Amino acid sequence: MSANGDVPEASTPKQGASTTWQVLLWIGGILIVLMAASHQARYVSSSAYIWFGIGTLVLLPPSRAIISKLVELTPTRTTFIVIGALFFGVGVMGVDETRKRDAEAVAKGYGSHTDMERAASLGLTSAADLAVHDAKAKADAEAAAAKASAEATERERQKDADCRAELRCWAEKHHISATVACRPRVERLAQYQFEWTDGWAETKFSRFRWKDKAKGQLTYVGDKIKFQNGFGAWQFYTYLCDYDPVANKVLDVDAMPGRLPE
Repeated sequence: MSANGDVPEASTPKQGASTTWQVLLWIGGILIVLMAASHQARYVSSSAYIWFGIGTLVLLPPSRAIISKLVELTPTRTTFIVIGALFFGVGVMGVDETRKRDAEAVAKGYGSHTDMERAASLGLTSAADLAVHDAKAKADAEAAAAKASAEATERERQKDADCRAELRCWAEKHHISATVACRPRVERLAQYQFEWTDGWAETKFSRFRWKDKAKGQLTYVGDKIKFQNGFGAWQFYTYLCDYDPVANKVLDVDAMPGRLPE
């Protein structure tokens, strides 16, 4: 109690917390300044100081007081600004360090610091050794790729040869191309009008046989068309199309009245 009887005002927990926060801000700001100064001394042309300066301005209490007159610096805003400034500052520091390491590597004949580090990991002692190693690795990779391609080509050739020896496999493999090639040729056999009768799920050529097995030539057969005669009557016809899958060429077409036997 004072001489005039007043009781001194006690320090509240809120005031203590505020003081602690202020001290932490000072410490953080000083650390940022020291880090920025140390980096700037190593890299004179660096621009990292700009971002560290922004972080320091909004972190140190005196600066915050001045800035708050223009923009209200709440704890949340302060945190975001400082974190963003530090993020960009550290990023610039990383770029500076990379440039320095690249310059050192180039001076030793390497393309970049990653090449120099890769050479060290391989136990190589010079850029020339790394170039020889990379050339050999590239040649080996190209040889392996060529071998794999040749093996794949041979497998495909053998698969095609096996298919060509089997009627169903060979005919089904070329069924679509044969249909596309043979259809207009069959249609031109009509003296008057024609009408296809196959449904959307049916095929125009339902049967096939060898025309010349040695040459891989096929005959496709179907009966899904009607031709109109001179009196206007319609009649089903069975048609045949000789097709060479290798040359993708129609050899001959023919048609005769009637349907295929069941």
